[in-house]
Amino acid sequence: MRVVSTHLRMTENFTSDEYFSVIIQWLKDTYQCRDVGELFEQSDRKESTRVIAGYYTLETLSADKDGAHYQLTKLSQISRRQNWETEIILKSSGSGKDLYINIECVGDATQFYGIPNARSEVIRAFVQSGKVLPDGLPIQSTPIEATYQNQHIIADAINGKSSLLHPLVFITKIRNTQGYEIVPDDLAFQLSGIAHVVIETDDDYSYSLRDFTNGTNLYNGRIGIYYTDGKSKVVRKEEGIVHPVERIIFDAVVRSVTAQVSLSAPTWDEFYREKLQDEARKSEDLMLEAIGVNGSLEDRLRKAKEQIRRLTEETLQLKAKNESLQAAFTEREGDALLHNPPSKNGTKASRTISSLE
Repeated sequence: MRVVSTHLRMTENFTSDEYFSVIIQWLKDTYQCRDVGELFEQSDRKESTRVIAGYYTLETLSADKDGAHYQLTKLSQISRRQNWETEIILKSSGSGKDLYINIECVGDATQFYGIPNARSEVIRAFVQSGKVLPDGLPIQSTPIEATYQNQHIIADAINGKSSLLHPLVFITKIRNTQGYEIVPDDLAFQLSGIAHVVIETDDDYSYSLRDFTNGTNLYNGRIGIYYTDGKSKVVRKEEGIVHPVERIIFDAVVRSVTAQVSLSAPTWDEFYREKLQDEARKSEDLMLEAIGVNGSLEDRLRKAKEQIRRLTEETLQLKAKNESLQAAFTEREGDALLHNPPSKNGTKASRTISSLE
């Protein structure tokens, strides 16, 4: 199940080295992923490698398609309850640089609420790198103050004519106080890189905004979610009886963003399948070349070619889905890729680096 996706536009000078640097720092700053981050940092072939440390597998590959260059990274975590996969894809083309992040929970056997910070922290790592292009409004992990300078952007979103890449969450202040119905800082942190969280700080702002929205703007503590497709949702404090209002907003934004991004975003599986197909074509070319040179072996080679074709079809379906899961095979199954996690006495798990070439 895809838990969240997001799309960030990066600055033109954002390089592959910086892309890898942010990923390494994110991994090393996350306690559970520190070992795999350190191993990846030591790799000489960061653009095409596989790193395994305990329950974590990090894979990378690069590809060119339709005039664009792609750098793809996938982190898989295998556990008994939840298997997590995080894809981080950088697309470089003539129209700019785009970063896609997809976070999925595979084989979930437990209920969970929201997204664990350890997963969504990768989005904030790129947001805080300073290399994300502003989207009309800043892309940041703290609330954006509603000002008269950005009033037209807010009004356009309220009017259903948003020019933003991400939804806008507009939090109005409670009249004659300095308070809000929720804690804006917490929500902005959770939604960084996924939505803009904008707050009112002035009682007079709603009066001014009314002139640009035909009086449809919210005020006095109300909260509005304004999506990029022109739709909107009003969230009221009284809705927070069963679940906190922050969670209602968070879930609504994530569902919308993920649904839109997943329709157009490149994915790891897409490029991995193409890689396998390319390898199969190269094998077939070598086979045809051998047939031409050694005509006496034609019958045996033709049979081998037919067998390769049948096996390739099965491999394309199974290998892309299961290769990262091979790391979860226990030693009793005879697979040495996954070793015991750190023991209580502090011994580290076994770690592996291998090239995909």
